[in-house]
Amino acid sequence: MSGNGGDGDVLSTSMNATHSTTPEGAFMRVLQVNVSRVCNVATTREEGAWVTFTVDFDGNTAQSSEALQPAGEVPLNYECTFDVVTETATDVERMVNSTINFTVTEHIKEKKKKHETTTRLGAFSVDALPLLLGKDVVQGTYQLNLAPNISLPETMSFDVAVSAPRPLMSEHQINEINILTCTVQSVSKLPQQLLHTTTASTFSLRVGEVDGPLNIEFADGQAVAVPEENEDSVAFEVDNTDVSAPLTTDNTHINFPSQRHRICLDHEQQQRMIEYISRNRSCPVSFSRAAATTGKSKSKVDDDVPTQRGVADLQLTHLLYPGVITATLGTKFTAVPEPQLDESTLLLDDAKKSKSKKAPTPAVTDTAPPEGQVFEDAGTFVVLSFEFTRPLIRQRSPSAIAARVSSLIPPRDVRPSPLVTAQQALDGYKSRVAAIANDLVSQLRAAQQADSTLSQADVKQRVLYDLNTNGKYEAFKEQLKQTVMTLVREKFATVNELHSAQGRQEFLSKLYVYLTTQMHATLNREFSFNRPSSAGAVDVPMEHVMQFARESEGLLNLDKAQALWDECTQRFSNDAQCWFEYAAFSTRVGDTSKAEECLRRAVSIDQRHAQSLALLGLIAVLDGRAHEGLDLLEAATSIDDSSELMWTLRYLAVQHANPDDVAADLHLDTAMKNSMPRAGHYTSCLLLAADFLASMGLPVLAQSAVAGHIAMDGVCIGTRLIEARLDIMDPMSDSSKAQQLLDACLSDQFDDADLWAWLGHTQYPHHPDTARSHYEHALALEGTTGEEDIVRLRLGRIYLAEDDFALAKDMYLRTCNQRPSSLAWLGLGVACYRLGQLEDAEDALAEANMYDPRNPTVWAYLCLICLRTGRGLEAEQCFKFATKHNLTDTSLKQEIELEMQELGVEPALVA
Repeated sequence: MSGNGGDGDVLSTSMNATHSTTPEGAFMRVLQVNVSRVCNVATTREEGAWVTFTVDFDGNTAQSSEALQPAGEVPLNYECTFDVVTETATDVERMVNSTINFTVTEHIKEKKKKHETTTRLGAFSVDALPLLLGKDVVQGTYQLNLAPNISLPETMSFDVAVSAPRPLMSEHQINEINILTCTVQSVSKLPQQLLHTTTASTFSLRVGEVDGPLNIEFADGQAVAVPEENEDSVAFEVDNTDVSAPLTTDNTHINFPSQRHRICLDHEQQQRMIEYISRNRSCPVSFSRAAATTGKSKSKVDDDVPTQRGVADLQLTHLLYPGVITATLGTKFTAVPEPQLDESTLLLDDAKKSKSKKAPTPAVTDTAPPEGQVFEDAGTFVVLSFEFTRPLIRQRSPSAIAARVSSLIPPRDVRPSPLVTAQQALDGYKSRVAAIANDLVSQLRAAQQADSTLSQADVKQRVLYDLNTNGKYEAFKEQLKQTVMTLVREKFATVNELHSAQGRQEFLSKLYVYLTTQMHATLNREFSFNRPSSAGAVDVPMEHVMQFARESEGLLNLDKAQALWDECTQRFSNDAQCWFEYAAFSTRVGDTSKAEECLRRAVSIDQRHAQSLALLGLIAVLDGRAHEGLDLLEAATSIDDSSELMWTLRYLAVQHANPDDVAADLHLDTAMKNSMPRAGHYTSCLLLAADFLASMGLPVLAQSAVAGHIAMDGVCIGTRLIEARLDIMDPMSDSSKAQQLLDACLSDQFDDADLWAWLGHTQYPHHPDTARSHYEHALALEGTTGEEDIVRLRLGRIYLAEDDFALAKDMYLRTCNQRPSSLAWLGLGVACYRLGQLEDAEDALAEANMYDPRNPTVWAYLCLICLRTGRGLEAEQCFKFATKHNLTDTSLKQEIELEMQELGVEPALVA
C-alpha cells in the first residue's frame, strides 16, 4: 500500500476484521465499509505530520488507513469488512446498539525520539440500524467531530458507504422485533453548586425500573457549562400533556459517552410494555451525581457537595397512541420523597437509641434539605426522544376504517331508482320526448339566427345534417330506447308470451301506434300556447326549510317543527346534512331512536360525513354499544383529523365508556394541539364540545365536558352558561338554577347580549313580562347574539299577546328584512291586521303563505281579511283551508264565526 497522498493518486486498502466470538455453526453475515474520499485533510502541526483513521464495530477494529497528507481532497479506496452475528436475541440487542466508529489520528515523527507521536483529532460514527432492518446501503458525507482542545482550519469530511451484500437479519426476525431507540436530547439547568466543586464528578440517568419492561441507563455523564455570551438556548416542545410550557435550556448540560440506547422488543415484551404504560401511565426517571474519591481513603469523599439524586415521573401515554412511532418527552426533576416510616419502625429506632452506650447529646435540629432538592430548585429537566421501528399500537388504515363503517351502515345508492310502475314508465317516456323536442327546437333557432338568409327548409336540412354527423341522433335514439324498453316491460306484461313472428309483428304495430299517440300528445301539450304556467310556485331552498323548522322549535311548536323536518328530508332525501339536522332535532326532543335512524340514513348517503359519524357514535356509546360507537368516532377523526371538536368528542366518548383507558388522554392531547384561539365564551376545546353536545341534546356528555374544563382551568362564564343551557333543556327543571348561573355570569360581564338572551329564555313562556325585559335588554346592547332570530320572534309574539301591535309590527318587520320566514311574515300580517292595515296585512300573509301553504293560522287570518273586505266566497275558501290544515286556535275560530255572522254567512255551512 502506498503512503503517497499526492494529487490524483488513489489510496487503496482492504482488510477484514472478523468477530472472534462467533458461535460455531452460526450463519455469517458481513458489513462492508468503503471510504472513497476525504476532504480538507489537515493537521495541528505546520509540517511533517500526517493523518490516518481506523474503523471499529462491535469491539473489533480494522487496520488503519494509509497515511493522508494535508490536502484539500484525497481520493482513496479504503475497504474493510466486519462479520455480523444476529442469531440470538442477545446478538441482535448488541448489534442495534453498535455503531461503525471512525477515529482520526494525527502522526508525527519528532527528532530525538524513537517512536512517532500520535494525537487523536476526533471521531464520527455511522448508524448500522438501517442495514440491520434490510436496507442495502447507507452512504453519505460525514463530518469529523473534533476532540476537546483540537482545532483545525477546516472541518474534515469523509465520503463513506456501508453496505450489506446479503440481509443481516431474516425477514421473520425483522417482523418479530420492535426496536426502541431512546436518545437523550438534553439534560439542562444544572445547579451551579454542582458545577463548581473541588473534584470531578460524573452523572448518571436511569429511565424505567430495573425489573420493568423499560430499563435504560446512561452513565458517566460529564457536566458542561458554556459561557453565557455563547449560550444558544433551545426550547423543546414535548408531547406529554403534563408539561404545558416548552422546556428551555440554559448554558449548562450533560454529555454522556453515548446519548442513545436501543432495546429490542419481541411480541411478549411489547405486550408487557403496553400493559405497563396502560397501568402506570408513567415511568420513574432518576438523575444522580456522584463525586470522585481521593484514593487515599475509599470511604471519604473529597468534595464539598454530597451525592445528589433527583427523581421524576415521565409520562409515557403518548407512546400508546395508534400509529405513533416517535415521541419527544420531557420532565422536571424533584427531590427524593422522604420515606414514610410506620409506628413499629419508630419504636424500634427508639429502642436502639436507648441501648446505646454513648452519653446523650443535645438535640440538633435537622435543617438539611431533602436529597435532590438542588435539582428541584434549579429547575433541572431532561428531554428524551423515543422512536420505534413500528408503533406499539398499530393504527387502522383509512380503508379499514371505511370498511368498518360500511359494515355497520351499508352505503346507499343515491342514483335515481328505476321506474317500477306503468304510470312512472309512461311519465318517463313523455319527459324524454319533451326534452328531446326542446333540444331540437333550440338547435333550429340557433341555426336560423346564425344565417338569417336561409329558408326554413334549408335550416331544417342543416340541422338534420348536423344531427347525423355529430352523433346527437344516436344519442337521442339511445335515450328514447331506454325509456321505451322500460315502458314495454312495465305496461305490456304479455310481451314475454309472444312466440310467433306474426304475434310479434302485431305487437310492434300496436306499440308504434301507442308510442306515436303519446308522443303527439306530449308535443301538443309542450308547445301549446294555452299550457298552464308554473309561475308563482316558490321553490324554497333546503337552508330556508331548515331555518323555518328551527324557528318553530324555538317558539316551542314542536309538532310544526317535526312536520317541517319531515318535509325537508322528503324533498332533499339525498342530502346527508339535512338528515343530520333532523337527527339533532330528534335528540333535543328526546327521540334517540329517530335520531339514530336519521344518522344511519345520512351515513348511508355520505360515508365521510364526519358530524353524522360522530353523533351516531356518541349515541351508541351512551346506549352501551361502546365498541360500535368508538369505531364510528375513529372514522370521524380520520376523516377530519385536524378538527379539535372531533378529537374532543372522541375523548369524551372513551372516557364515558372506560374512564381508565389511556387513549382518552391521548385524544384530548391531540384536540389541544389542534385547538385554535377563539373569542367568545367557549375558549377551550372542552367548552367547544360542550356547546356542540348541548345543541345536540346530549346533556350527560356536555356535563362531562364542563367538569373536565373546570378540573383543568376552573369555573368561568362558559361553564356557567353551558350548565344554564342544560338546566333550561331539562323538562323537569323550573330553570331557577339556570337563572342563578346566568345572574353570576352577568355580575362578571353585564353587557353581554348572549347572557341576557339566555336569561330571557329561562322566563319564556311562563313569565312573559320578565322575558320581555330581558329580550329587550339583549337587543338593545351593541353587537349581535347567536340567539337573535329566536329572540326577535319570541319578543314579537309577546308583543302580540300583550296587544302592543305597533311594537310587534316593528319587530317582525326588522326580522323580515334580516331573515324572512313564514313565521316572521305571519307575525307581521297579524300585527298589521290588528292595527287595521288590511292591505299590508294581506300582502304579508300572502308572503307567509308562499313559504308555508299548510299553515292554518295564515289561512285563518286571510279569511278574516276577506270577511272584513266583503269577499265572502274567498273567505269561505280560506276558512276551508284553515280547517283542512287543523286550525286548533279556538279564539281565532270564534272570531271568524263572529265576522261571518256580521257578513251574513252561516258558519255551519263552512265549518
